[in-house]
Amino acid sequence: MSMETLLHDEIQAVDVNLEEDEIEFIDQIGTEHKSYSIAECLPCFNSRTELKTGIPYKNILWCEGIDEVSSLDVLSIAYLHAVKNDFQLKKIYIRVKNKITPPKSGITTSSTKELILSKAYPHGITARSVLILINPMGGKGHALEIYRTKILPVLEAAQVNITYKATEYHGHAKDIARDLDPNLYDMIICCSGDGIPHQVINGFYEKPDKGVKAFSKVIITHLPCGSGNGFSLSTHGTSDATHATLLMLKAKKTRLDLMAVTQGVGDKEKTSLSFLSQCFGIIADADIGTEHLRWMGPIRFDLGVLYGILKRVEYPCDLYVKYVSKKDNLEEYYSNNYYRDDSQMADLSAQDLETFSPKLDQPPPSDWERFSSDVTSKLNVFYVGKMPYISKDVQFFPAALPNDGSMDMIISDTSASITETISSLSLIEKGTHVLQDNIHHSKISSYRLIPKLKSTDGHFLSVDGELFPIEPLQVDILPGVMISLLQDGSFVSTSFT
Repeated sequence: MSMETLLHDEIQAVDVNLEEDEIEFIDQIGTEHKSYSIAECLPCFNSRTELKTGIPYKNILWCEGIDEVSSLDVLSIAYLHAVKNDFQLKKIYIRVKNKITPPKSGITTSSTKELILSKAYPHGITARSVLILINPMGGKGHALEIYRTKILPVLEAAQVNITYKATEYHGHAKDIARDLDPNLYDMIICCSGDGIPHQVINGFYEKPDKGVKAFSKVIITHLPCGSGNGFSLSTHGTSDATHATLLMLKAKKTRLDLMAVTQGVGDKEKTSLSFLSQCFGIIADADIGTEHLRWMGPIRFDLGVLYGILKRVEYPCDLYVKYVSKKDNLEEYYSNNYYRDDSQMADLSAQDLETFSPKLDQPPPSDWERFSSDVTSKLNVFYVGKMPYISKDVQFFPAALPNDGSMDMIISDTSASITETISSLSLIEKGTHVLQDNIHHSKISSYRLIPKLKSTDGHFLSVDGELFPIEPLQVDILPGVMISLLQDGSFVSTSFT
């Protein structure tokens, strides 16, 4: 969005008709207004479709009656006006000349205002009272500016009740979430990279009830203000903060699976929650191992991966897996599990936050399979994820589903040639890398990874982009634990959609 602040324009009242998809201008002032529809979930601006003159309901943020002229049915409309690659926050007064029937959802309305809002928010208004958590240092220090200029004006125009907290130290967001009274807020919006959402879910998990009450009530969502925005890209489909804010406001409450990551045994055992991914191998090393080169931008990651491929670096390990679906059946599995009824939103119980796999010092269950040592002895990429995008243009887990009770596991090894490996990883933007013969791709519900590195120097294991010890870990799916916001209840479109 090429502007310092969002613009607020007011024009005199115009006559309109309420149509099924938009408010249609019917007088001269209105017909001079050209509007674009901001599509439900798009990763870029190119797919915006020009409509006839009017305001699409999906662009509307708020509607309010004007008391002094209420008898004339004049209303104030706040909305986002999209013109090419720019957004403007606008306000317009309208005089409604017709009426339409309420939406088919069964919602009854007693006023034109309520009717317009029900069309503007078909899934209901979810963001009434929100806690904003922002990492001021995120996004190379630009997070606060992004929030103030691109996010806050949209939330204010939508009449959202906002409480704002900036993190002051590493782990502060986890402390805030742990001590939070879940009755105070409907939603936590993480204006950051993926690190703050990771802290929030683990703060909930550190509550005495393991977050049962908090996870049952509070929506956790994310807006792109950091360098890694996999959460927002997977749920809202755009890296533009204004666009993402609008899509978030219009999205549907949906339950998401989380992953329980356990390391250590006995009194050293610790379980953390993961919402995005766990990574071991050249990709983890390229990500965390090149932090000192962050000034280079995204190219640092590409160079790190290329270095690992050319050096033929191997990460031997033992791997035990409980499969849900193997590669040959993934397309059928995806199709069968894409649409799931998530309308009940039942409260969680303590059992929903428990893991039932054996301890790490005990053998894996008999229904877990040991991954072939021909692969794991020469492993170079081990990546498990729950969301399709891990960063902009990186569709690493295209078959990921919000709440199917499984994780996507992707593995490769050095038995493939350098050319084959580079060729496969070059396809991650399209999400077709998982179809290549040298890529092992499956759906799993649990796994145990036991690293066998001779030396851990220069190597890393990451969970949601956060550094974890290189030691055995066990991960179990926690179905439907977190409430978030998705476009029509689904992740953004991928190569599997």
